[in-house]
Amino acid sequence: MNIEDTIHAIIDKYRSIDFAESEFLRMLNEDSELKANYVEWCEDLGYSPKTGYMDYIEEILESEDSVWDSLTEFEDVN
Repeated sequence: MNIEDTIHAIIDKYRSIDFAESEFLRMLNEDSELKANYVEWCEDLGYSPKTGYMDYIEEILESEDSVWDSLTEFEDVN
């Protein structure tokens, strides 16, 4: 499972950014391979390993808001 899939799975499971963050950080501390993959993922995408998780979550939320805004604009036109 890649980092993005892992993050999405945790969010889907916990439905709370705070709980998901705690779980993700716990997983990183317990799994050195996951941590190495996470650091590499952050470097590839230009994230800081310290804040990469939350930066990615914010992008997801902004993207979801954008979709809802587009749907609302479509409904207003029709």
